[in-house]
Amino acid sequence: MKKFTLFLMMMAILFVLSPQKSNAQPYTDNFESYTVGGFIAVQNPTWWMTWSNLPGSGEDGQISTDFASSGTKSVLLDMAPGASDLVLKLGNKTSGVWDVNFDCYIQTGYCGYYNIQKTEVPGTQWAFELYFHTDGSANLYAGSSTITFTYPKNTWFPVVNHIDLNADLISLYVNGVMVYSWPFHYTSSSTTGMLQLGGVDFFAGAEGTDIPKFYIDDVEFIVPPPPAGSCDYRIDLW
Repeated sequence: MKKFTLFLMMMAILFVLSPQKSNAQPYTDNFESYTVGGFIAVQNPTWWMTWSNLPGSGEDGQISTDFASSGTKSVLLDMAPGASDLVLKLGNKTSGVWDVNFDCYIQTGYCGYYNIQKTEVPGTQWAFELYFHTDGSANLYAGSSTITFTYPKNTWFPVVNHIDLNADLISLYVNGVMVYSWPFHYTSSSTTGMLQLGGVDFFAGAEGTDIPKFYIDDVEFIVPPPPAGSCDYRIDLW
C-alpha cells in the first residue's frame, strides 16, 4: 500500500512539473471542412455565433472560395445579404495567456473591421476596435488612445492578438509588426473595464465612406508556447 501511495505521489509531481505543451490548441480552423456558400455559425455553433444570435442570417459569415490563405476556403464578411456580424466565442477567460490570431484579406476599394468583446455574449464591453480603411491605413481605438498604422492590400496578412490576462496586457501585431501594447482591462474608449476575454466580433463596420468587405482564414485561439529560454511550467485546464 505504501509503495502504491508513493507511486501516486510521484505521478502527481511529474504531472505538475511537466512543461506546458507548445501545441496546446483549444481551437484552430482553416474552414476547409465546411460547405461553400454555407454559414459558419450554422455549421459550427460550438465556436461561432452572430451578434444577435441569428445563425444563418445576414449577420453570419459565409464560406467562400474567392480567396484563401491556406487550402481553398475562407470566411467572407460583407454587406450582403446583410451586414456580417460574426462572433467567435472565447469562453469568458479571466486568467492565462492566449493568442487570438487570424489571417485577413482586404481588396482594393474595401475595408475591414474587428473588435474584441469582454463577454461571450456581445455588447457589454468592447476591449478595443480596429478599422482597416480602404486606403490602406488603419485606426486602433484602445483606452483613450487612437493608434494609426498601415496594412497591405490585396494580399493575406496575419493579425496576432497576444493577450496575457495574468499580467493584464495585450500586444497587437499586424503583418508581423507590433502596433501597440496596453492594459487589457481598458475598453475601446476608456481606461477602466473588465479583465476578461469573451469573444471576437468580425463586423461589416466602416468609418466615413468606406465599404466593408473582407475575408478571414486560419483562425487560432491557442495557448502560445513559452518564450525561448524560459522555464514556464504550468497546467492549463480547459
